[in-house]
Amino acid sequence: MNKTKLLIAAVATIALAITGVTLAASKAPNASAASGPSYHGCPYGAVCIYPQNKGFNNGNWTYAFYSFAGHNIYNQVGTHRIVDNQYGSHYVGLCAKANGKGGFVPYDGHTIRGEGATSYSPKYWDADLKPVNSLDLRPQSQNENTCYR
Repeated sequence: MNKTKLLIAAVATIALAITGVTLAASKAPNASAASGPSYHGCPYGAVCIYPQNKGFNNGNWTYAFYSFAGHNIYNQVGTHRIVDNQYGSHYVGLCAKANGKGGFVPYDGHTIRGEGATSYSPKYWDADLKPVNSLDLRPQSQNENTCYR
């Protein structure tokens, strides 16, 4: 009977370990992402959001987005640091509605951030995310459509 309890405990421990690995791996960039330097913990090729009023939070971000798409964020209010560690020509828009829709949410007098050059140059800024429900990542060639998916 003790062997049975030990076996059940071992299987449960292995299941928890596998789940933990799976959850941790979800933060890793996808295999097709280009390689390069991280910026304050934000992986190369990503746009990251850090916890409220924590700055770079020792490199521990809340969200990391890689693909050109509308990306929803949840329960993010107040001032958050946003890192744009993408490469190449792109734009990032803060959007009023879900899925990259609803028009731009202005911050610091700007509506979008982007990198017009093809060179690598990470950027960051702080923004109040209370009116923001998603981020829209797009190629620079589609900048007129940011947040209007």
